[in-house]
Amino acid sequence: MEELFIPDLDEVKHQVEDEDQQERVHLTFFSLGEQWERYTQNAQRLHRRQALIQLPERERVRLVRTPTVPERALSDADLEELQATLARQSGRVRAEAQREIARREQERLVVESPVRYYEEVEP
Repeated sequence: MEELFIPDLDEVKHQVEDEDQQERVHLTFFSLGEQWERYTQNAQRLHRRQALIQLPERERVRLVRTPTVPERALSDADLEELQATLARQSGRVRAEAQREIARREQERLVVESPVRYYEEVEP
């Protein structure tokens, strides 16, 4: 958390509204502990599909929302039928096609480098 949290020592906690009183009263600032607690609570209370990100060239942390991925529209029976049809069209036995898909997925996982602390995002 420390790497994402940068306190703002000039963040005003309370400012008097009355202009006459402003001259006689000192500003109140948020303490480091209060800022840390607020930041931690915000991070722990993220809603679904929300994330805090920080790009390497930026100091500020951004709250982002991930795209909506719709649930699949096919029922289990329709999915089974589609898989069988595609296996017939490819000229392979369905179990063989599924093994090939699993093998390719394993290869992809082995070839990809592990995620670094910061990873560039290509548009």
